[in-house]
Amino acid sequence: MSWTKCQILTTFAAIDAITHILEPFNIKGVQIEELNKAQDDVCLSFYMPSEETTPKMINSIKTNILKLEKTFQINIGSASFSTQRISDDWMTAWEKYYKPIKISEKMMIVPTWENQNFAKDDDTTIIELDPGLAFGTGAHATTILSLQALEKYIDKDETIIDVGSGSGILSIAALLLGAKKVIAIDNDKQAIKSTKQNAALNNVEHSLIVQEGNLLQNVQLNADIIISNILAEVITLFAHDAYDCLKENGLFITSGIIERKKQLVIDSLKSASFNIVEINKQDGWVCIVAQK
Repeated sequence: MSWTKCQILTTFAAIDAITHILEPFNIKGVQIEELNKAQDDVCLSFYMPSEETTPKMINSIKTNILKLEKTFQINIGSASFSTQRISDDWMTAWEKYYKPIKISEKMMIVPTWENQNFAKDDDTTIIELDPGLAFGTGAHATTILSLQALEKYIDKDETIIDVGSGSGILSIAALLLGAKKVIAIDNDKQAIKSTKQNAALNNVEHSLIVQEGNLLQNVQLNADIIISNILAEVITLFAHDAYDCLKENGLFITSGIIERKKQLVIDSLKSASFNIVEINKQDGWVCIVAQK
């Protein structure tokens, strides 16, 4: 198989938002290299099968990255984009380097190539994923915070809505943790495909409803938990809808919030009549748990 290495010159502040954009695509490896700490410059590299690295796909990624600055005021730096064909030797080395990621005392993300050799514990929740963003970034902070919140607050047989499902990792985790039903929503067709594939990999596809949609528009459901690992500005757009789609005392778990945008989200949640239950931080990112 022929591979293409793609590189984006950007900033550390934009990394999480960019990985969210990349998440639905068939990414097979990610590297983040700090270029100039004083100026916050980083180089994000990722690999894709060459036949999937089409001009249309590249333009879509570029357009969405540019929107981060224009729409959400996230400093994306130069955002220059380059591609080059490479041999497939990188993948063997990459698989040797990336190992299972510990999310909490009882949750692990395990790459598919490690699954057969991994010693499983009956008390540990194992999320199996193909090589991709979850491993390339060492499971970025917003994902870890979201998974930890799910593990803490989810009860058996609950109904969960995952808004902006991306790869489906949060939806899969919710089902493995005991949720009765999960509705995964994303407005990107590639994200829908990715979520379905990863759900099948973890044998939870029959309890997962995956649908294309814009946030919570036209959702007629009362959930126990709504979770969304997405940009702070987007969370503010549907805070009121989230309140309406939750059962009484239901929880809204929000992540993808850079620390300087924390108050923006808190104010939005309070204006929608939520009570703030808990705020957790990691590496400059914030996860807020609010209750109806």
